[in-house]
Amino acid sequence: MTIGELLKEYRISQGKNQKKFINDGMIVSQSYYSKVEKNANKITVDNLVDLLHYNNIPIWEFFSRLNSNDDLRHQQIKDFNNMMIEAYYENNI
Repeated sequence: MTIGELLKEYRISQGKNQKKFINDGMIVSQSYYSKVEKNANKITVDNLVDLLHYNNIPIWEFFSRLNSNDDLRHQQIKDFNNMMIEAYYENNI
């Protein structure tokens, strides 16, 4: 999976169009972002991090999903995170 494909997947899962996903062009222009999703342009790390923060996408989650071999690891991390949250709220050391 590429960065562009994954960004598009997150955008669609949030029910946003490209304009809303890029904060009405405040992060990158819509024409540039469209090419990022099509893998015709590369995105800078600064702009990628801004997009992830703006759309409430955890950076670790995004990068763990880039490599399809990491899908199992992603699920394990997600399960562990949920287990830790549950233990915290139950005061379970």
